[in-house]
Amino acid sequence: MNLVVDCLRRPASFDQLKSIWQTLERLDPLCSPFLSWTYLSAWWQAVGCNDGKLRILIVRRGKEVVALAPMYIQSHKRLGFIPQNTLMIMGELNGVQSIHHGVIAQPTLRDAACDAIISHLPTLKMWHTLVLNGLDENSVFATLARQRIVSNRSGALETVSTSSYEILPASWSEFKDRSKGVRFNDLSRISQSLKELGHCELELCSTREAFRENQRVFNERMSSVGETDEPFYSDFILQGFMADAIWQLVFSINGNVVGIQHYSIERGELVLLQGRYAPSVKTLGAAKYMLAYALKRGIDQIMNGAHSVVSDDDSANEFLTGNRSVISIHYTASSWRRMLEAVLNRFVNR
Repeated sequence: MNLVVDCLRRPASFDQLKSIWQTLERLDPLCSPFLSWTYLSAWWQAVGCNDGKLRILIVRRGKEVVALAPMYIQSHKRLGFIPQNTLMIMGELNGVQSIHHGVIAQPTLRDAACDAIISHLPTLKMWHTLVLNGLDENSVFATLARQRIVSNRSGALETVSTSSYEILPASWSEFKDRSKGVRFNDLSRISQSLKELGHCELELCSTREAFRENQRVFNERMSSVGETDEPFYSDFILQGFMADAIWQLVFSINGNVVGIQHYSIERGELVLLQGRYAPSVKTLGAAKYMLAYALKRGIDQIMNGAHSVVSDDDSANEFLTGNRSVISIHYTASSWRRMLEAVLNRFVNR
């Protein structure tokens, strides 16, 4: 099998690849929404193009594109004047990092495509450091990257984090039984505390107009306490909502929106994406209250699993009792590392 890797660098590549990219998304059962054309094209316009150099790696078998890896080079300066270029997987936002498989590929060619992409990385010019964040530990890309980069090169660093995950049972009562009542005693306490503040309502948003209004009202309230959202991320959530692929769960007390939580519906699984809560209810456990509601609806709709993106939100850890391992790989080329160390030592010894 002869696979060839090409690197597309022009921003126009996004539009040119749209049809091919979305075809691969449909074929790939492991494709994350955060590797989708819709998300990454919007991300590039809003975030990546500010200081990035596009590097979309496409794998061809003959004329057919069978896989792609969306990457870019982020440039910054060490000590204010030493340029450093980092080759990264696209799509990262502060506080929002999905778990993904690194590539979008035809399933039968995933192994070969990942091998070809990793072999191609050293041939790319203009990068000093390689950063692969958010990889599912069991993915082919992560496995090969560990074998080919971490184990064989000095200067490679691997870190492991976890994401909450659980296989959902057939009924809500079975889900409750798994915990022997511990987490539901906690939920009862939270529910009582919230209801003491007034009349509580939890509902799934059902119209575009309501979606926008909920976002507007809540963002105005959160901006008053110094919290803001990436505008493009809100647009991405709306697009998923319009495609029936995202739920917007709204929590109100006495008619005022105090919490909004988004979930993607991803190939039979419920994925905790992003939640924001007014300070008055966050400390009382509103996140757990909303997560329990969404899980019950997911079980009722026969979803087979639920997991969270990588985050520091402890609410998922108590209701999703399993874990998925997520790895990040950092590698700095030895020649660049030696030069950087020499410069840093010169400054330290002055």
